[in-house]
Amino acid sequence: MTERLPTAEKKPLGEGAIIVVPSPDDTSLPARHRRYLVIRRSAAVIAPGKLCFPGGKCLPGERPNETAEREFREEIGVEAAIAREIWQNVAPWGVHLVWFLAILRDPKRTFHLQKEEVAEAFWSDLETLLADPDMLTSNTEFLEGALRGTIDLEFPH
Repeated sequence: MTERLPTAEKKPLGEGAIIVVPSPDDTSLPARHRRYLVIRRSAAVIAPGKLCFPGGKCLPGERPNETAEREFREEIGVEAAIAREIWQNVAPWGVHLVWFLAILRDPKRTFHLQKEEVAEAFWSDLETLLADPDMLTSNTEFLEGALRGTIDLEFPH
């Protein structure tokens, strides 16, 4: 973890986790040039049609890394393996988020999207995401930090 935002004076309204997964075809590229898995939120959830990274709120007794893996499995329909924690912040709606870098356990596996929450999933580079008007604004600070290099998206050696 290379950058941590100060938490608000108030107690966060819960904890959640976000999982950032590069395309298996891009892992040899520098992090800022890789494409990452992004979802478009379905019409049935908060912020419909917005783009974001997979993730969600922690269940009672669940650690953020467990949340990240569970949410990815539920939303995308495949398994991801966490490499490490990369960032933390408090979302504008008051949830403390822990961000994780991960890889697909089986890069050739077909995605099976949870249609109730996810309208589509695709690979996109960071600059394109930052410029996309559909990107969830709560992801802007993460994208800017990743492009500046203050949020480290490199895998451990």
